[in-house]
Amino acid sequence: MTTVPGRRLLVTGLPGSGKTSVAMTLAARHGSHHIEIDRLYFGPGYSLRASFIDDLQAAIAGDAWCLDDFGVPESRDLVWAAADTLIWLDLPWGIAFWRAVRRTWRRLRHRSEVLPGCYETWLGWGRPYHPVFLSLTSHRRMRRVMEQRLARPEHAHLTVLRLRNRREVDELLGPAPYRLAV
Repeated sequence: MTTVPGRRLLVTGLPGSGKTSVAMTLAARHGSHHIEIDRLYFGPGYSLRASFIDDLQAAIAGDAWCLDDFGVPESRDLVWAAADTLIWLDLPWGIAFWRAVRRTWRRLRHRSEVLPGCYETWLGWGRPYHPVFLSLTSHRRMRRVMEQRLARPEHAHLTVLRLRNRREVDELLGPAPYRLAV
């Protein structure tokens, strides 16, 4: 099991990469607050919450937290500046996609609530912001963007853990009891 340096952890990766599961596990292990950015960002029917930035600033004002975030443009710089450790789930192409497909299919089949007031729809699959679409089409672009962002001097303060496969994720989290959400 790898020791995670820092107390303000940002877990990022494509939709379906395991961000929420990893962040929840690390938050529990470190006794810190888990912040799921989608719960702050989206209101009922996937509407953007007007209080998003204020709520996020309040959530990351503490000295210990673990936040999972795909990289919402409105908050990316704010979160990166506040974090001291970035955990990048950079899994091989296709893994996040198939996980996103399974998760979406399960939510559709069971008509389960994704977030308060938010449900999957059949029409949602083809929309450019849908997790399945993003995980299918954004792999190379996300790698390029992440590498460029990490090379910037304003992000030199971050300790970066780039996890490229399931074995590396297991080394970070240790053996079960963690369980991927998908």
